[in-house]
Amino acid sequence: MPGYATWKQLYCEEFRSMTDEGYDTEAALSPSDGEAPLPFPDYVNSEQVTEESERRWREAYERLWALRGNGIRADYRYDEPMGYENIISAAAGCPVYGKLSEEEYRDRIIGAVCGRAAGVILGKPVEMGFDRKKIREYLESLGEYPLNDWISAYSPVLDLRLREDCLPSTKGNVAYVQPDDDIHYTILALLLAERKGVGFTLNDVGENWLDNVPYHWFWCASRQAYYRMVNFEDS
Repeated sequence: MPGYATWKQLYCEEFRSMTDEGYDTEAALSPSDGEAPLPFPDYVNSEQVTEESERRWREAYERLWALRGNGIRADYRYDEPMGYENIISAAAGCPVYGKLSEEEYRDRIIGAVCGRAAGVILGKPVEMGFDRKKIREYLESLGEYPLNDWISAYSPVLDLRLREDCLPSTKGNVAYVQPDDDIHYTILALLLAERKGVGFTLNDVGENWLDNVPYHWFWCASRQAYYRMVNFEDS
């Protein structure tokens, strides 16, 4: 397995991503409509794959990736510039901010960090397997919709208990912010800024990850990116 998923699953995800990004994927093998998005790791780890199937799908993935070299297809309707300067110049009506006082700056930083932490606590118990409809159904069964507190861990009406590993992020149990990949990103970004300033490079980002975070502390696409940094020279 190439990290988070099988090569077939990665191919399906990459195909959809490249198509949405405007690359011409018509020449590539199109996944069937029934192909599910990336499953959770326990499902991935139980999937039976063979060396031969992994080899074939890896080769297909590499051929698909090479199509990026052909550029964006002519009929793509969106303009998505690459690079900071190009993005800023293409942004219409980019706001101009005045200089902040030290007190204002400190207040905004604290608000951003606390907001990120609160968002993680709020969403963590229903992050997996819950869409908007199911979240509302769960909250309404508790008389907690619209939500104005942390999410309760158990609904007697539905006889449904949220993830046990997220109990510290549920109503009446919050005493700290649980470790989470979204928290890790925030701390890593702060560390990168302290060490490299605003002129950091893509390689600096990768080295910052590799030096400070274990592989299994990342999730989904970031775990896959971590895997590629370790195993592929062109990553």
